[in-house]
Amino acid sequence: MNIIFFQPIITHYRKSLVKEILTLMPNSLFIGAKNYYNNIPLKDFNANVKNELSTFQIKLFNHRFFYFINGMKYLLPLRNKKVIITGFDPHFLHIYIYILFLKILKKEFIWWSHANYGSQGSFGVKFRKFFYNLSSSILVYSNEGKKRLIKIGVEEKKITILNNCINYVDYGYLNYEKNTILNKKGSVLNLLITGKLNKPKKIHLLLNSVKELISEGQKVNCNIVGDGEEMSNLKQLSKKLKIDSFVNFHGPIFGLEIHKFFIEADIYVIPGSVGLSIVHAFSFGLPVITTDNLSEHRPEIEIFENKFNGLFYGRHNTLTEQIQSMYKLLNIDRSNIYDNCVESIIKNEYLPKDVALKIYKSLSK
Repeated sequence: MNIIFFQPIITHYRKSLVKEILTLMPNSLFIGAKNYYNNIPLKDFNANVKNELSTFQIKLFNHRFFYFINGMKYLLPLRNKKVIITGFDPHFLHIYIYILFLKILKKEFIWWSHANYGSQGSFGVKFRKFFYNLSSSILVYSNEGKKRLIKIGVEEKKITILNNCINYVDYGYLNYEKNTILNKKGSVLNLLITGKLNKPKKIHLLLNSVKELISEGQKVNCNIVGDGEEMSNLKQLSKKLKIDSFVNFHGPIFGLEIHKFFIEADIYVIPGSVGLSIVHAFSFGLPVITTDNLSEHRPEIEIFENKFNGLFYGRHNTLTEQIQSMYKLLNIDRSNIYDNCVESIIKNEYLPKDVALKIYKSLSK
């Protein structure tokens, strides 16, 4: 099966998924840009993975538009290939040319999308509906994404739910015995958050909770792993709250080096938008505490179950209260909470082999 995957960039956390796809479909080709925002490209992995497209950017009406140069050279010798375009984003100007070219040649293409409406109101919904309906099929990350597309008039039979995944090396339960992860000692509450330090994650709320916990006599250690535009602001807030000796900023860390933070942690706290990091946390048996405002989250929130593998805060309880509640639950039955977290990944099929197989079956129809 000859498939071209066009993505903004083939990132490092997709390595296991790409490997699984290439096992099922060896002739697949993955095309992305040399750089795209702060994403880390997958390099020197396989000749079929090419993060080599140059990008042209233009800012207009407070929006940043992109054109990926040289992508057409992969479409011209198309022949029997199917084309998968990751996500429909109106800011990717090259997509319009790709689609026009494919339609002229009467070649099918597939969306691989979060299936969001965008933020342009009713116009954005209609605009996206038009382009979604041009495709032969649509691959979405979650059941909610499928529901959104059906709601705006996309045929249900065109839609396949894939779920999402990270690299095998990042799944704690696949790399460590349960007892190794559960072997926590001491009376210090260890909190963890990882990933891009941006405004949607609302990490400042975590720092405020650390302050409150300490003022109530709780010993706390908070590890923040990652980098982003909020790093400087968060460090300043930490000093202002006089908790900088309890909060550790480690910068970006990946692969095996980050495991120790997950193994040491008691609770993974992400006050705002949750994405793939929830899979990372659950794989180490770490319960997650996050906002009950579901509109803030990415598709991966669907594997979260309140009072099963984590706790919501928001309308009924503060973040600090829920951290305290979860810590008490862990001290009662940490083993059961670990099992709940890991089960959430397995039963929802959030592993690379599961996602790759669903892609293969969808394309084989």
